Amino acid sequence: MISSHHTRKSKVHLRNYAQIILSLFVLCSLVPALALGESPIYGVYSGSFDPPTLAHRAIIQSSIEEQKLDKLFVLVNTSGSKDFRTSVGDRIEMLKSATGGLSVEFIPVWQHEKDELTDRLRETHQGSFYQFIGEDSFNNLPIKWSDSPMDKWIVFARPGQSKGSLPQSERVVVMDLNRHLEGVSSTLVRKKLNEGDYDISELHPKTIALIRKNGWYLEPDATEIEVQKRLFEKAFSEFRHQLQAELPQLKNFALLPPEFNPTQAGSAWVDKFSRWAFDQAEVVGLPAETLREAASRAIANGHDIDSQVPHHLRVAIDQDGLRRRTGITADGKEVPLMESINHSNLPPAIWSCAPKFRNIRP
Repeated sequence: MISSHHTRKSKVHLRNYAQIILSLFVLCSLVPALALGESPIYGVYSGSFDPPTLAHRAIIQSSIEEQKLDKLFVLVNTSGSKDFRTSVGDRIEMLKSATGGLSVEFIPVWQHEKDELTDRLRETHQGSFYQFIGEDSFNNLPIKWSDSPMDKWIVFARPGQSKGSLPQSERVVVMDLNRHLEGVSSTLVRKKLNEGDYDISELHPKTIALIRKNGWYLEPDATEIEVQKRLFEKAFSEFRHQLQAELPQLKNFALLPPEFNPTQAGSAWVDKFSRWAFDQAEVVGLPAETLREAASRAIANGHDIDSQVPHHLRVAIDQDGLRRRTGITADGKEVPLMESINHSNLPPAIWSCAPKFRNIRP
């Protein structure tokens, strides 16, 4: 006969076993959640954003929310075939004004360095990485998407484009941009800004305020173009002098300046000069990276020279509709316009009209 003591002991053991099994079950059910919590999801999205519109904000926000990203890295192009109207710093400032409250980090990037930068991000941020890319760019990738270390490819399908050519894979996800891009045209936005029209529903109010304050995208008049062109030539001459000081062998080459773009903000000239130096690699027979590093040092050194002399002219329309022109130094400081014009060694026909520059209607 089994004693009551033995029976009670068996029941205790059974309860202990049941508790152990229940604990193991709960633990196993939590493992996937724990693993998910330890593996953040990051996104990488690149573009020019010249200027960033509300469509860009909607795309960024939808990407974060729909793909449950912990952070989206936005790579802002600073090189390529486009002659950007504003500097990469200006465009990042505009992006920040339009994307407040979103988990996003903006990083300037050279076109040829995108893959290298993405690799560095993967090394410094443990987790899953999703690449956000347009359908055209996806179809023209230099490598097979399946050979990429990216965990997922989020492909933006533009209005009117066929999705049939995209591969059927769990690693390729299509995001439809129709609801964001409908009626938004960056070309029309820039056209309005050229004309000083700031009643633009496609831009965030804070972005409009920044653009208006700095006079970005505003079409210059004939006198302003002449002043800007002279300042551009002066700025490039100083940059080339500094670059040759960094790399004396360049003195043996006739380095012609890049083409002057009258609609480009003066703050974008340093980016333009850096791209120009990078493009001289084949001409002078030096590694492109050597030229770019030398250009960065030349620009930094140039900021310390003639700090009271203007680097470019800022033209803006204030809240009263008045057209205001200000001299801006290489380090972003304002200087009196009469002094700006005189120090720029412009012809008397130009600098003699400087008083009119201060406060006249367009």
